[in-house]
Amino acid sequence: MLKTTTALRVSASDGFKRKPPSPAPRIRAVRIPDVILITALILAAAVSFPLLASNRSGTVQVFRVDRLVAEYPLNENRRFSVSGDIGQVDIEINQGKARICDASCANKLCVHAGSIAQPHQMVLCAPNRVMITVSGQNK
Repeated sequence: MLKTTTALRVSASDGFKRKPPSPAPRIRAVRIPDVILITALILAAAVSFPLLASNRSGTVQVFRVDRLVAEYPLNENRRFSVSGDIGQVDIEINQGKARICDASCANKLCVHAGSIAQPHQMVLCAPNRVMITVSGQNK
């Protein structure tokens, strides 16, 4: 037996209508006020970074137990040692930041605490009973 296939022809007049393809979303062109606003924001950000870095005026105070043992300006680079209860604590002031760079304590949490630069921040080496803090005013 021979099978024959017939093609089904459907025309638009038969009620089957195709939807036109949806247009691609229109992207609004960048206009001159947009460019001016973006440029102004970039310039404001670029200008603010040096101004924030220059406000690092203050002093680093080093305390052992409850006694002030050293005080240095934050804007002068230096490295010095303070004697603690169990050994030496090395302190570094560099680029407006102060940190404990080495200590004789076991776990060295004070070394891993990082740098301080803002007033009222502090780093404490509890086993040595040494604390560094920044004093001064935010500008």
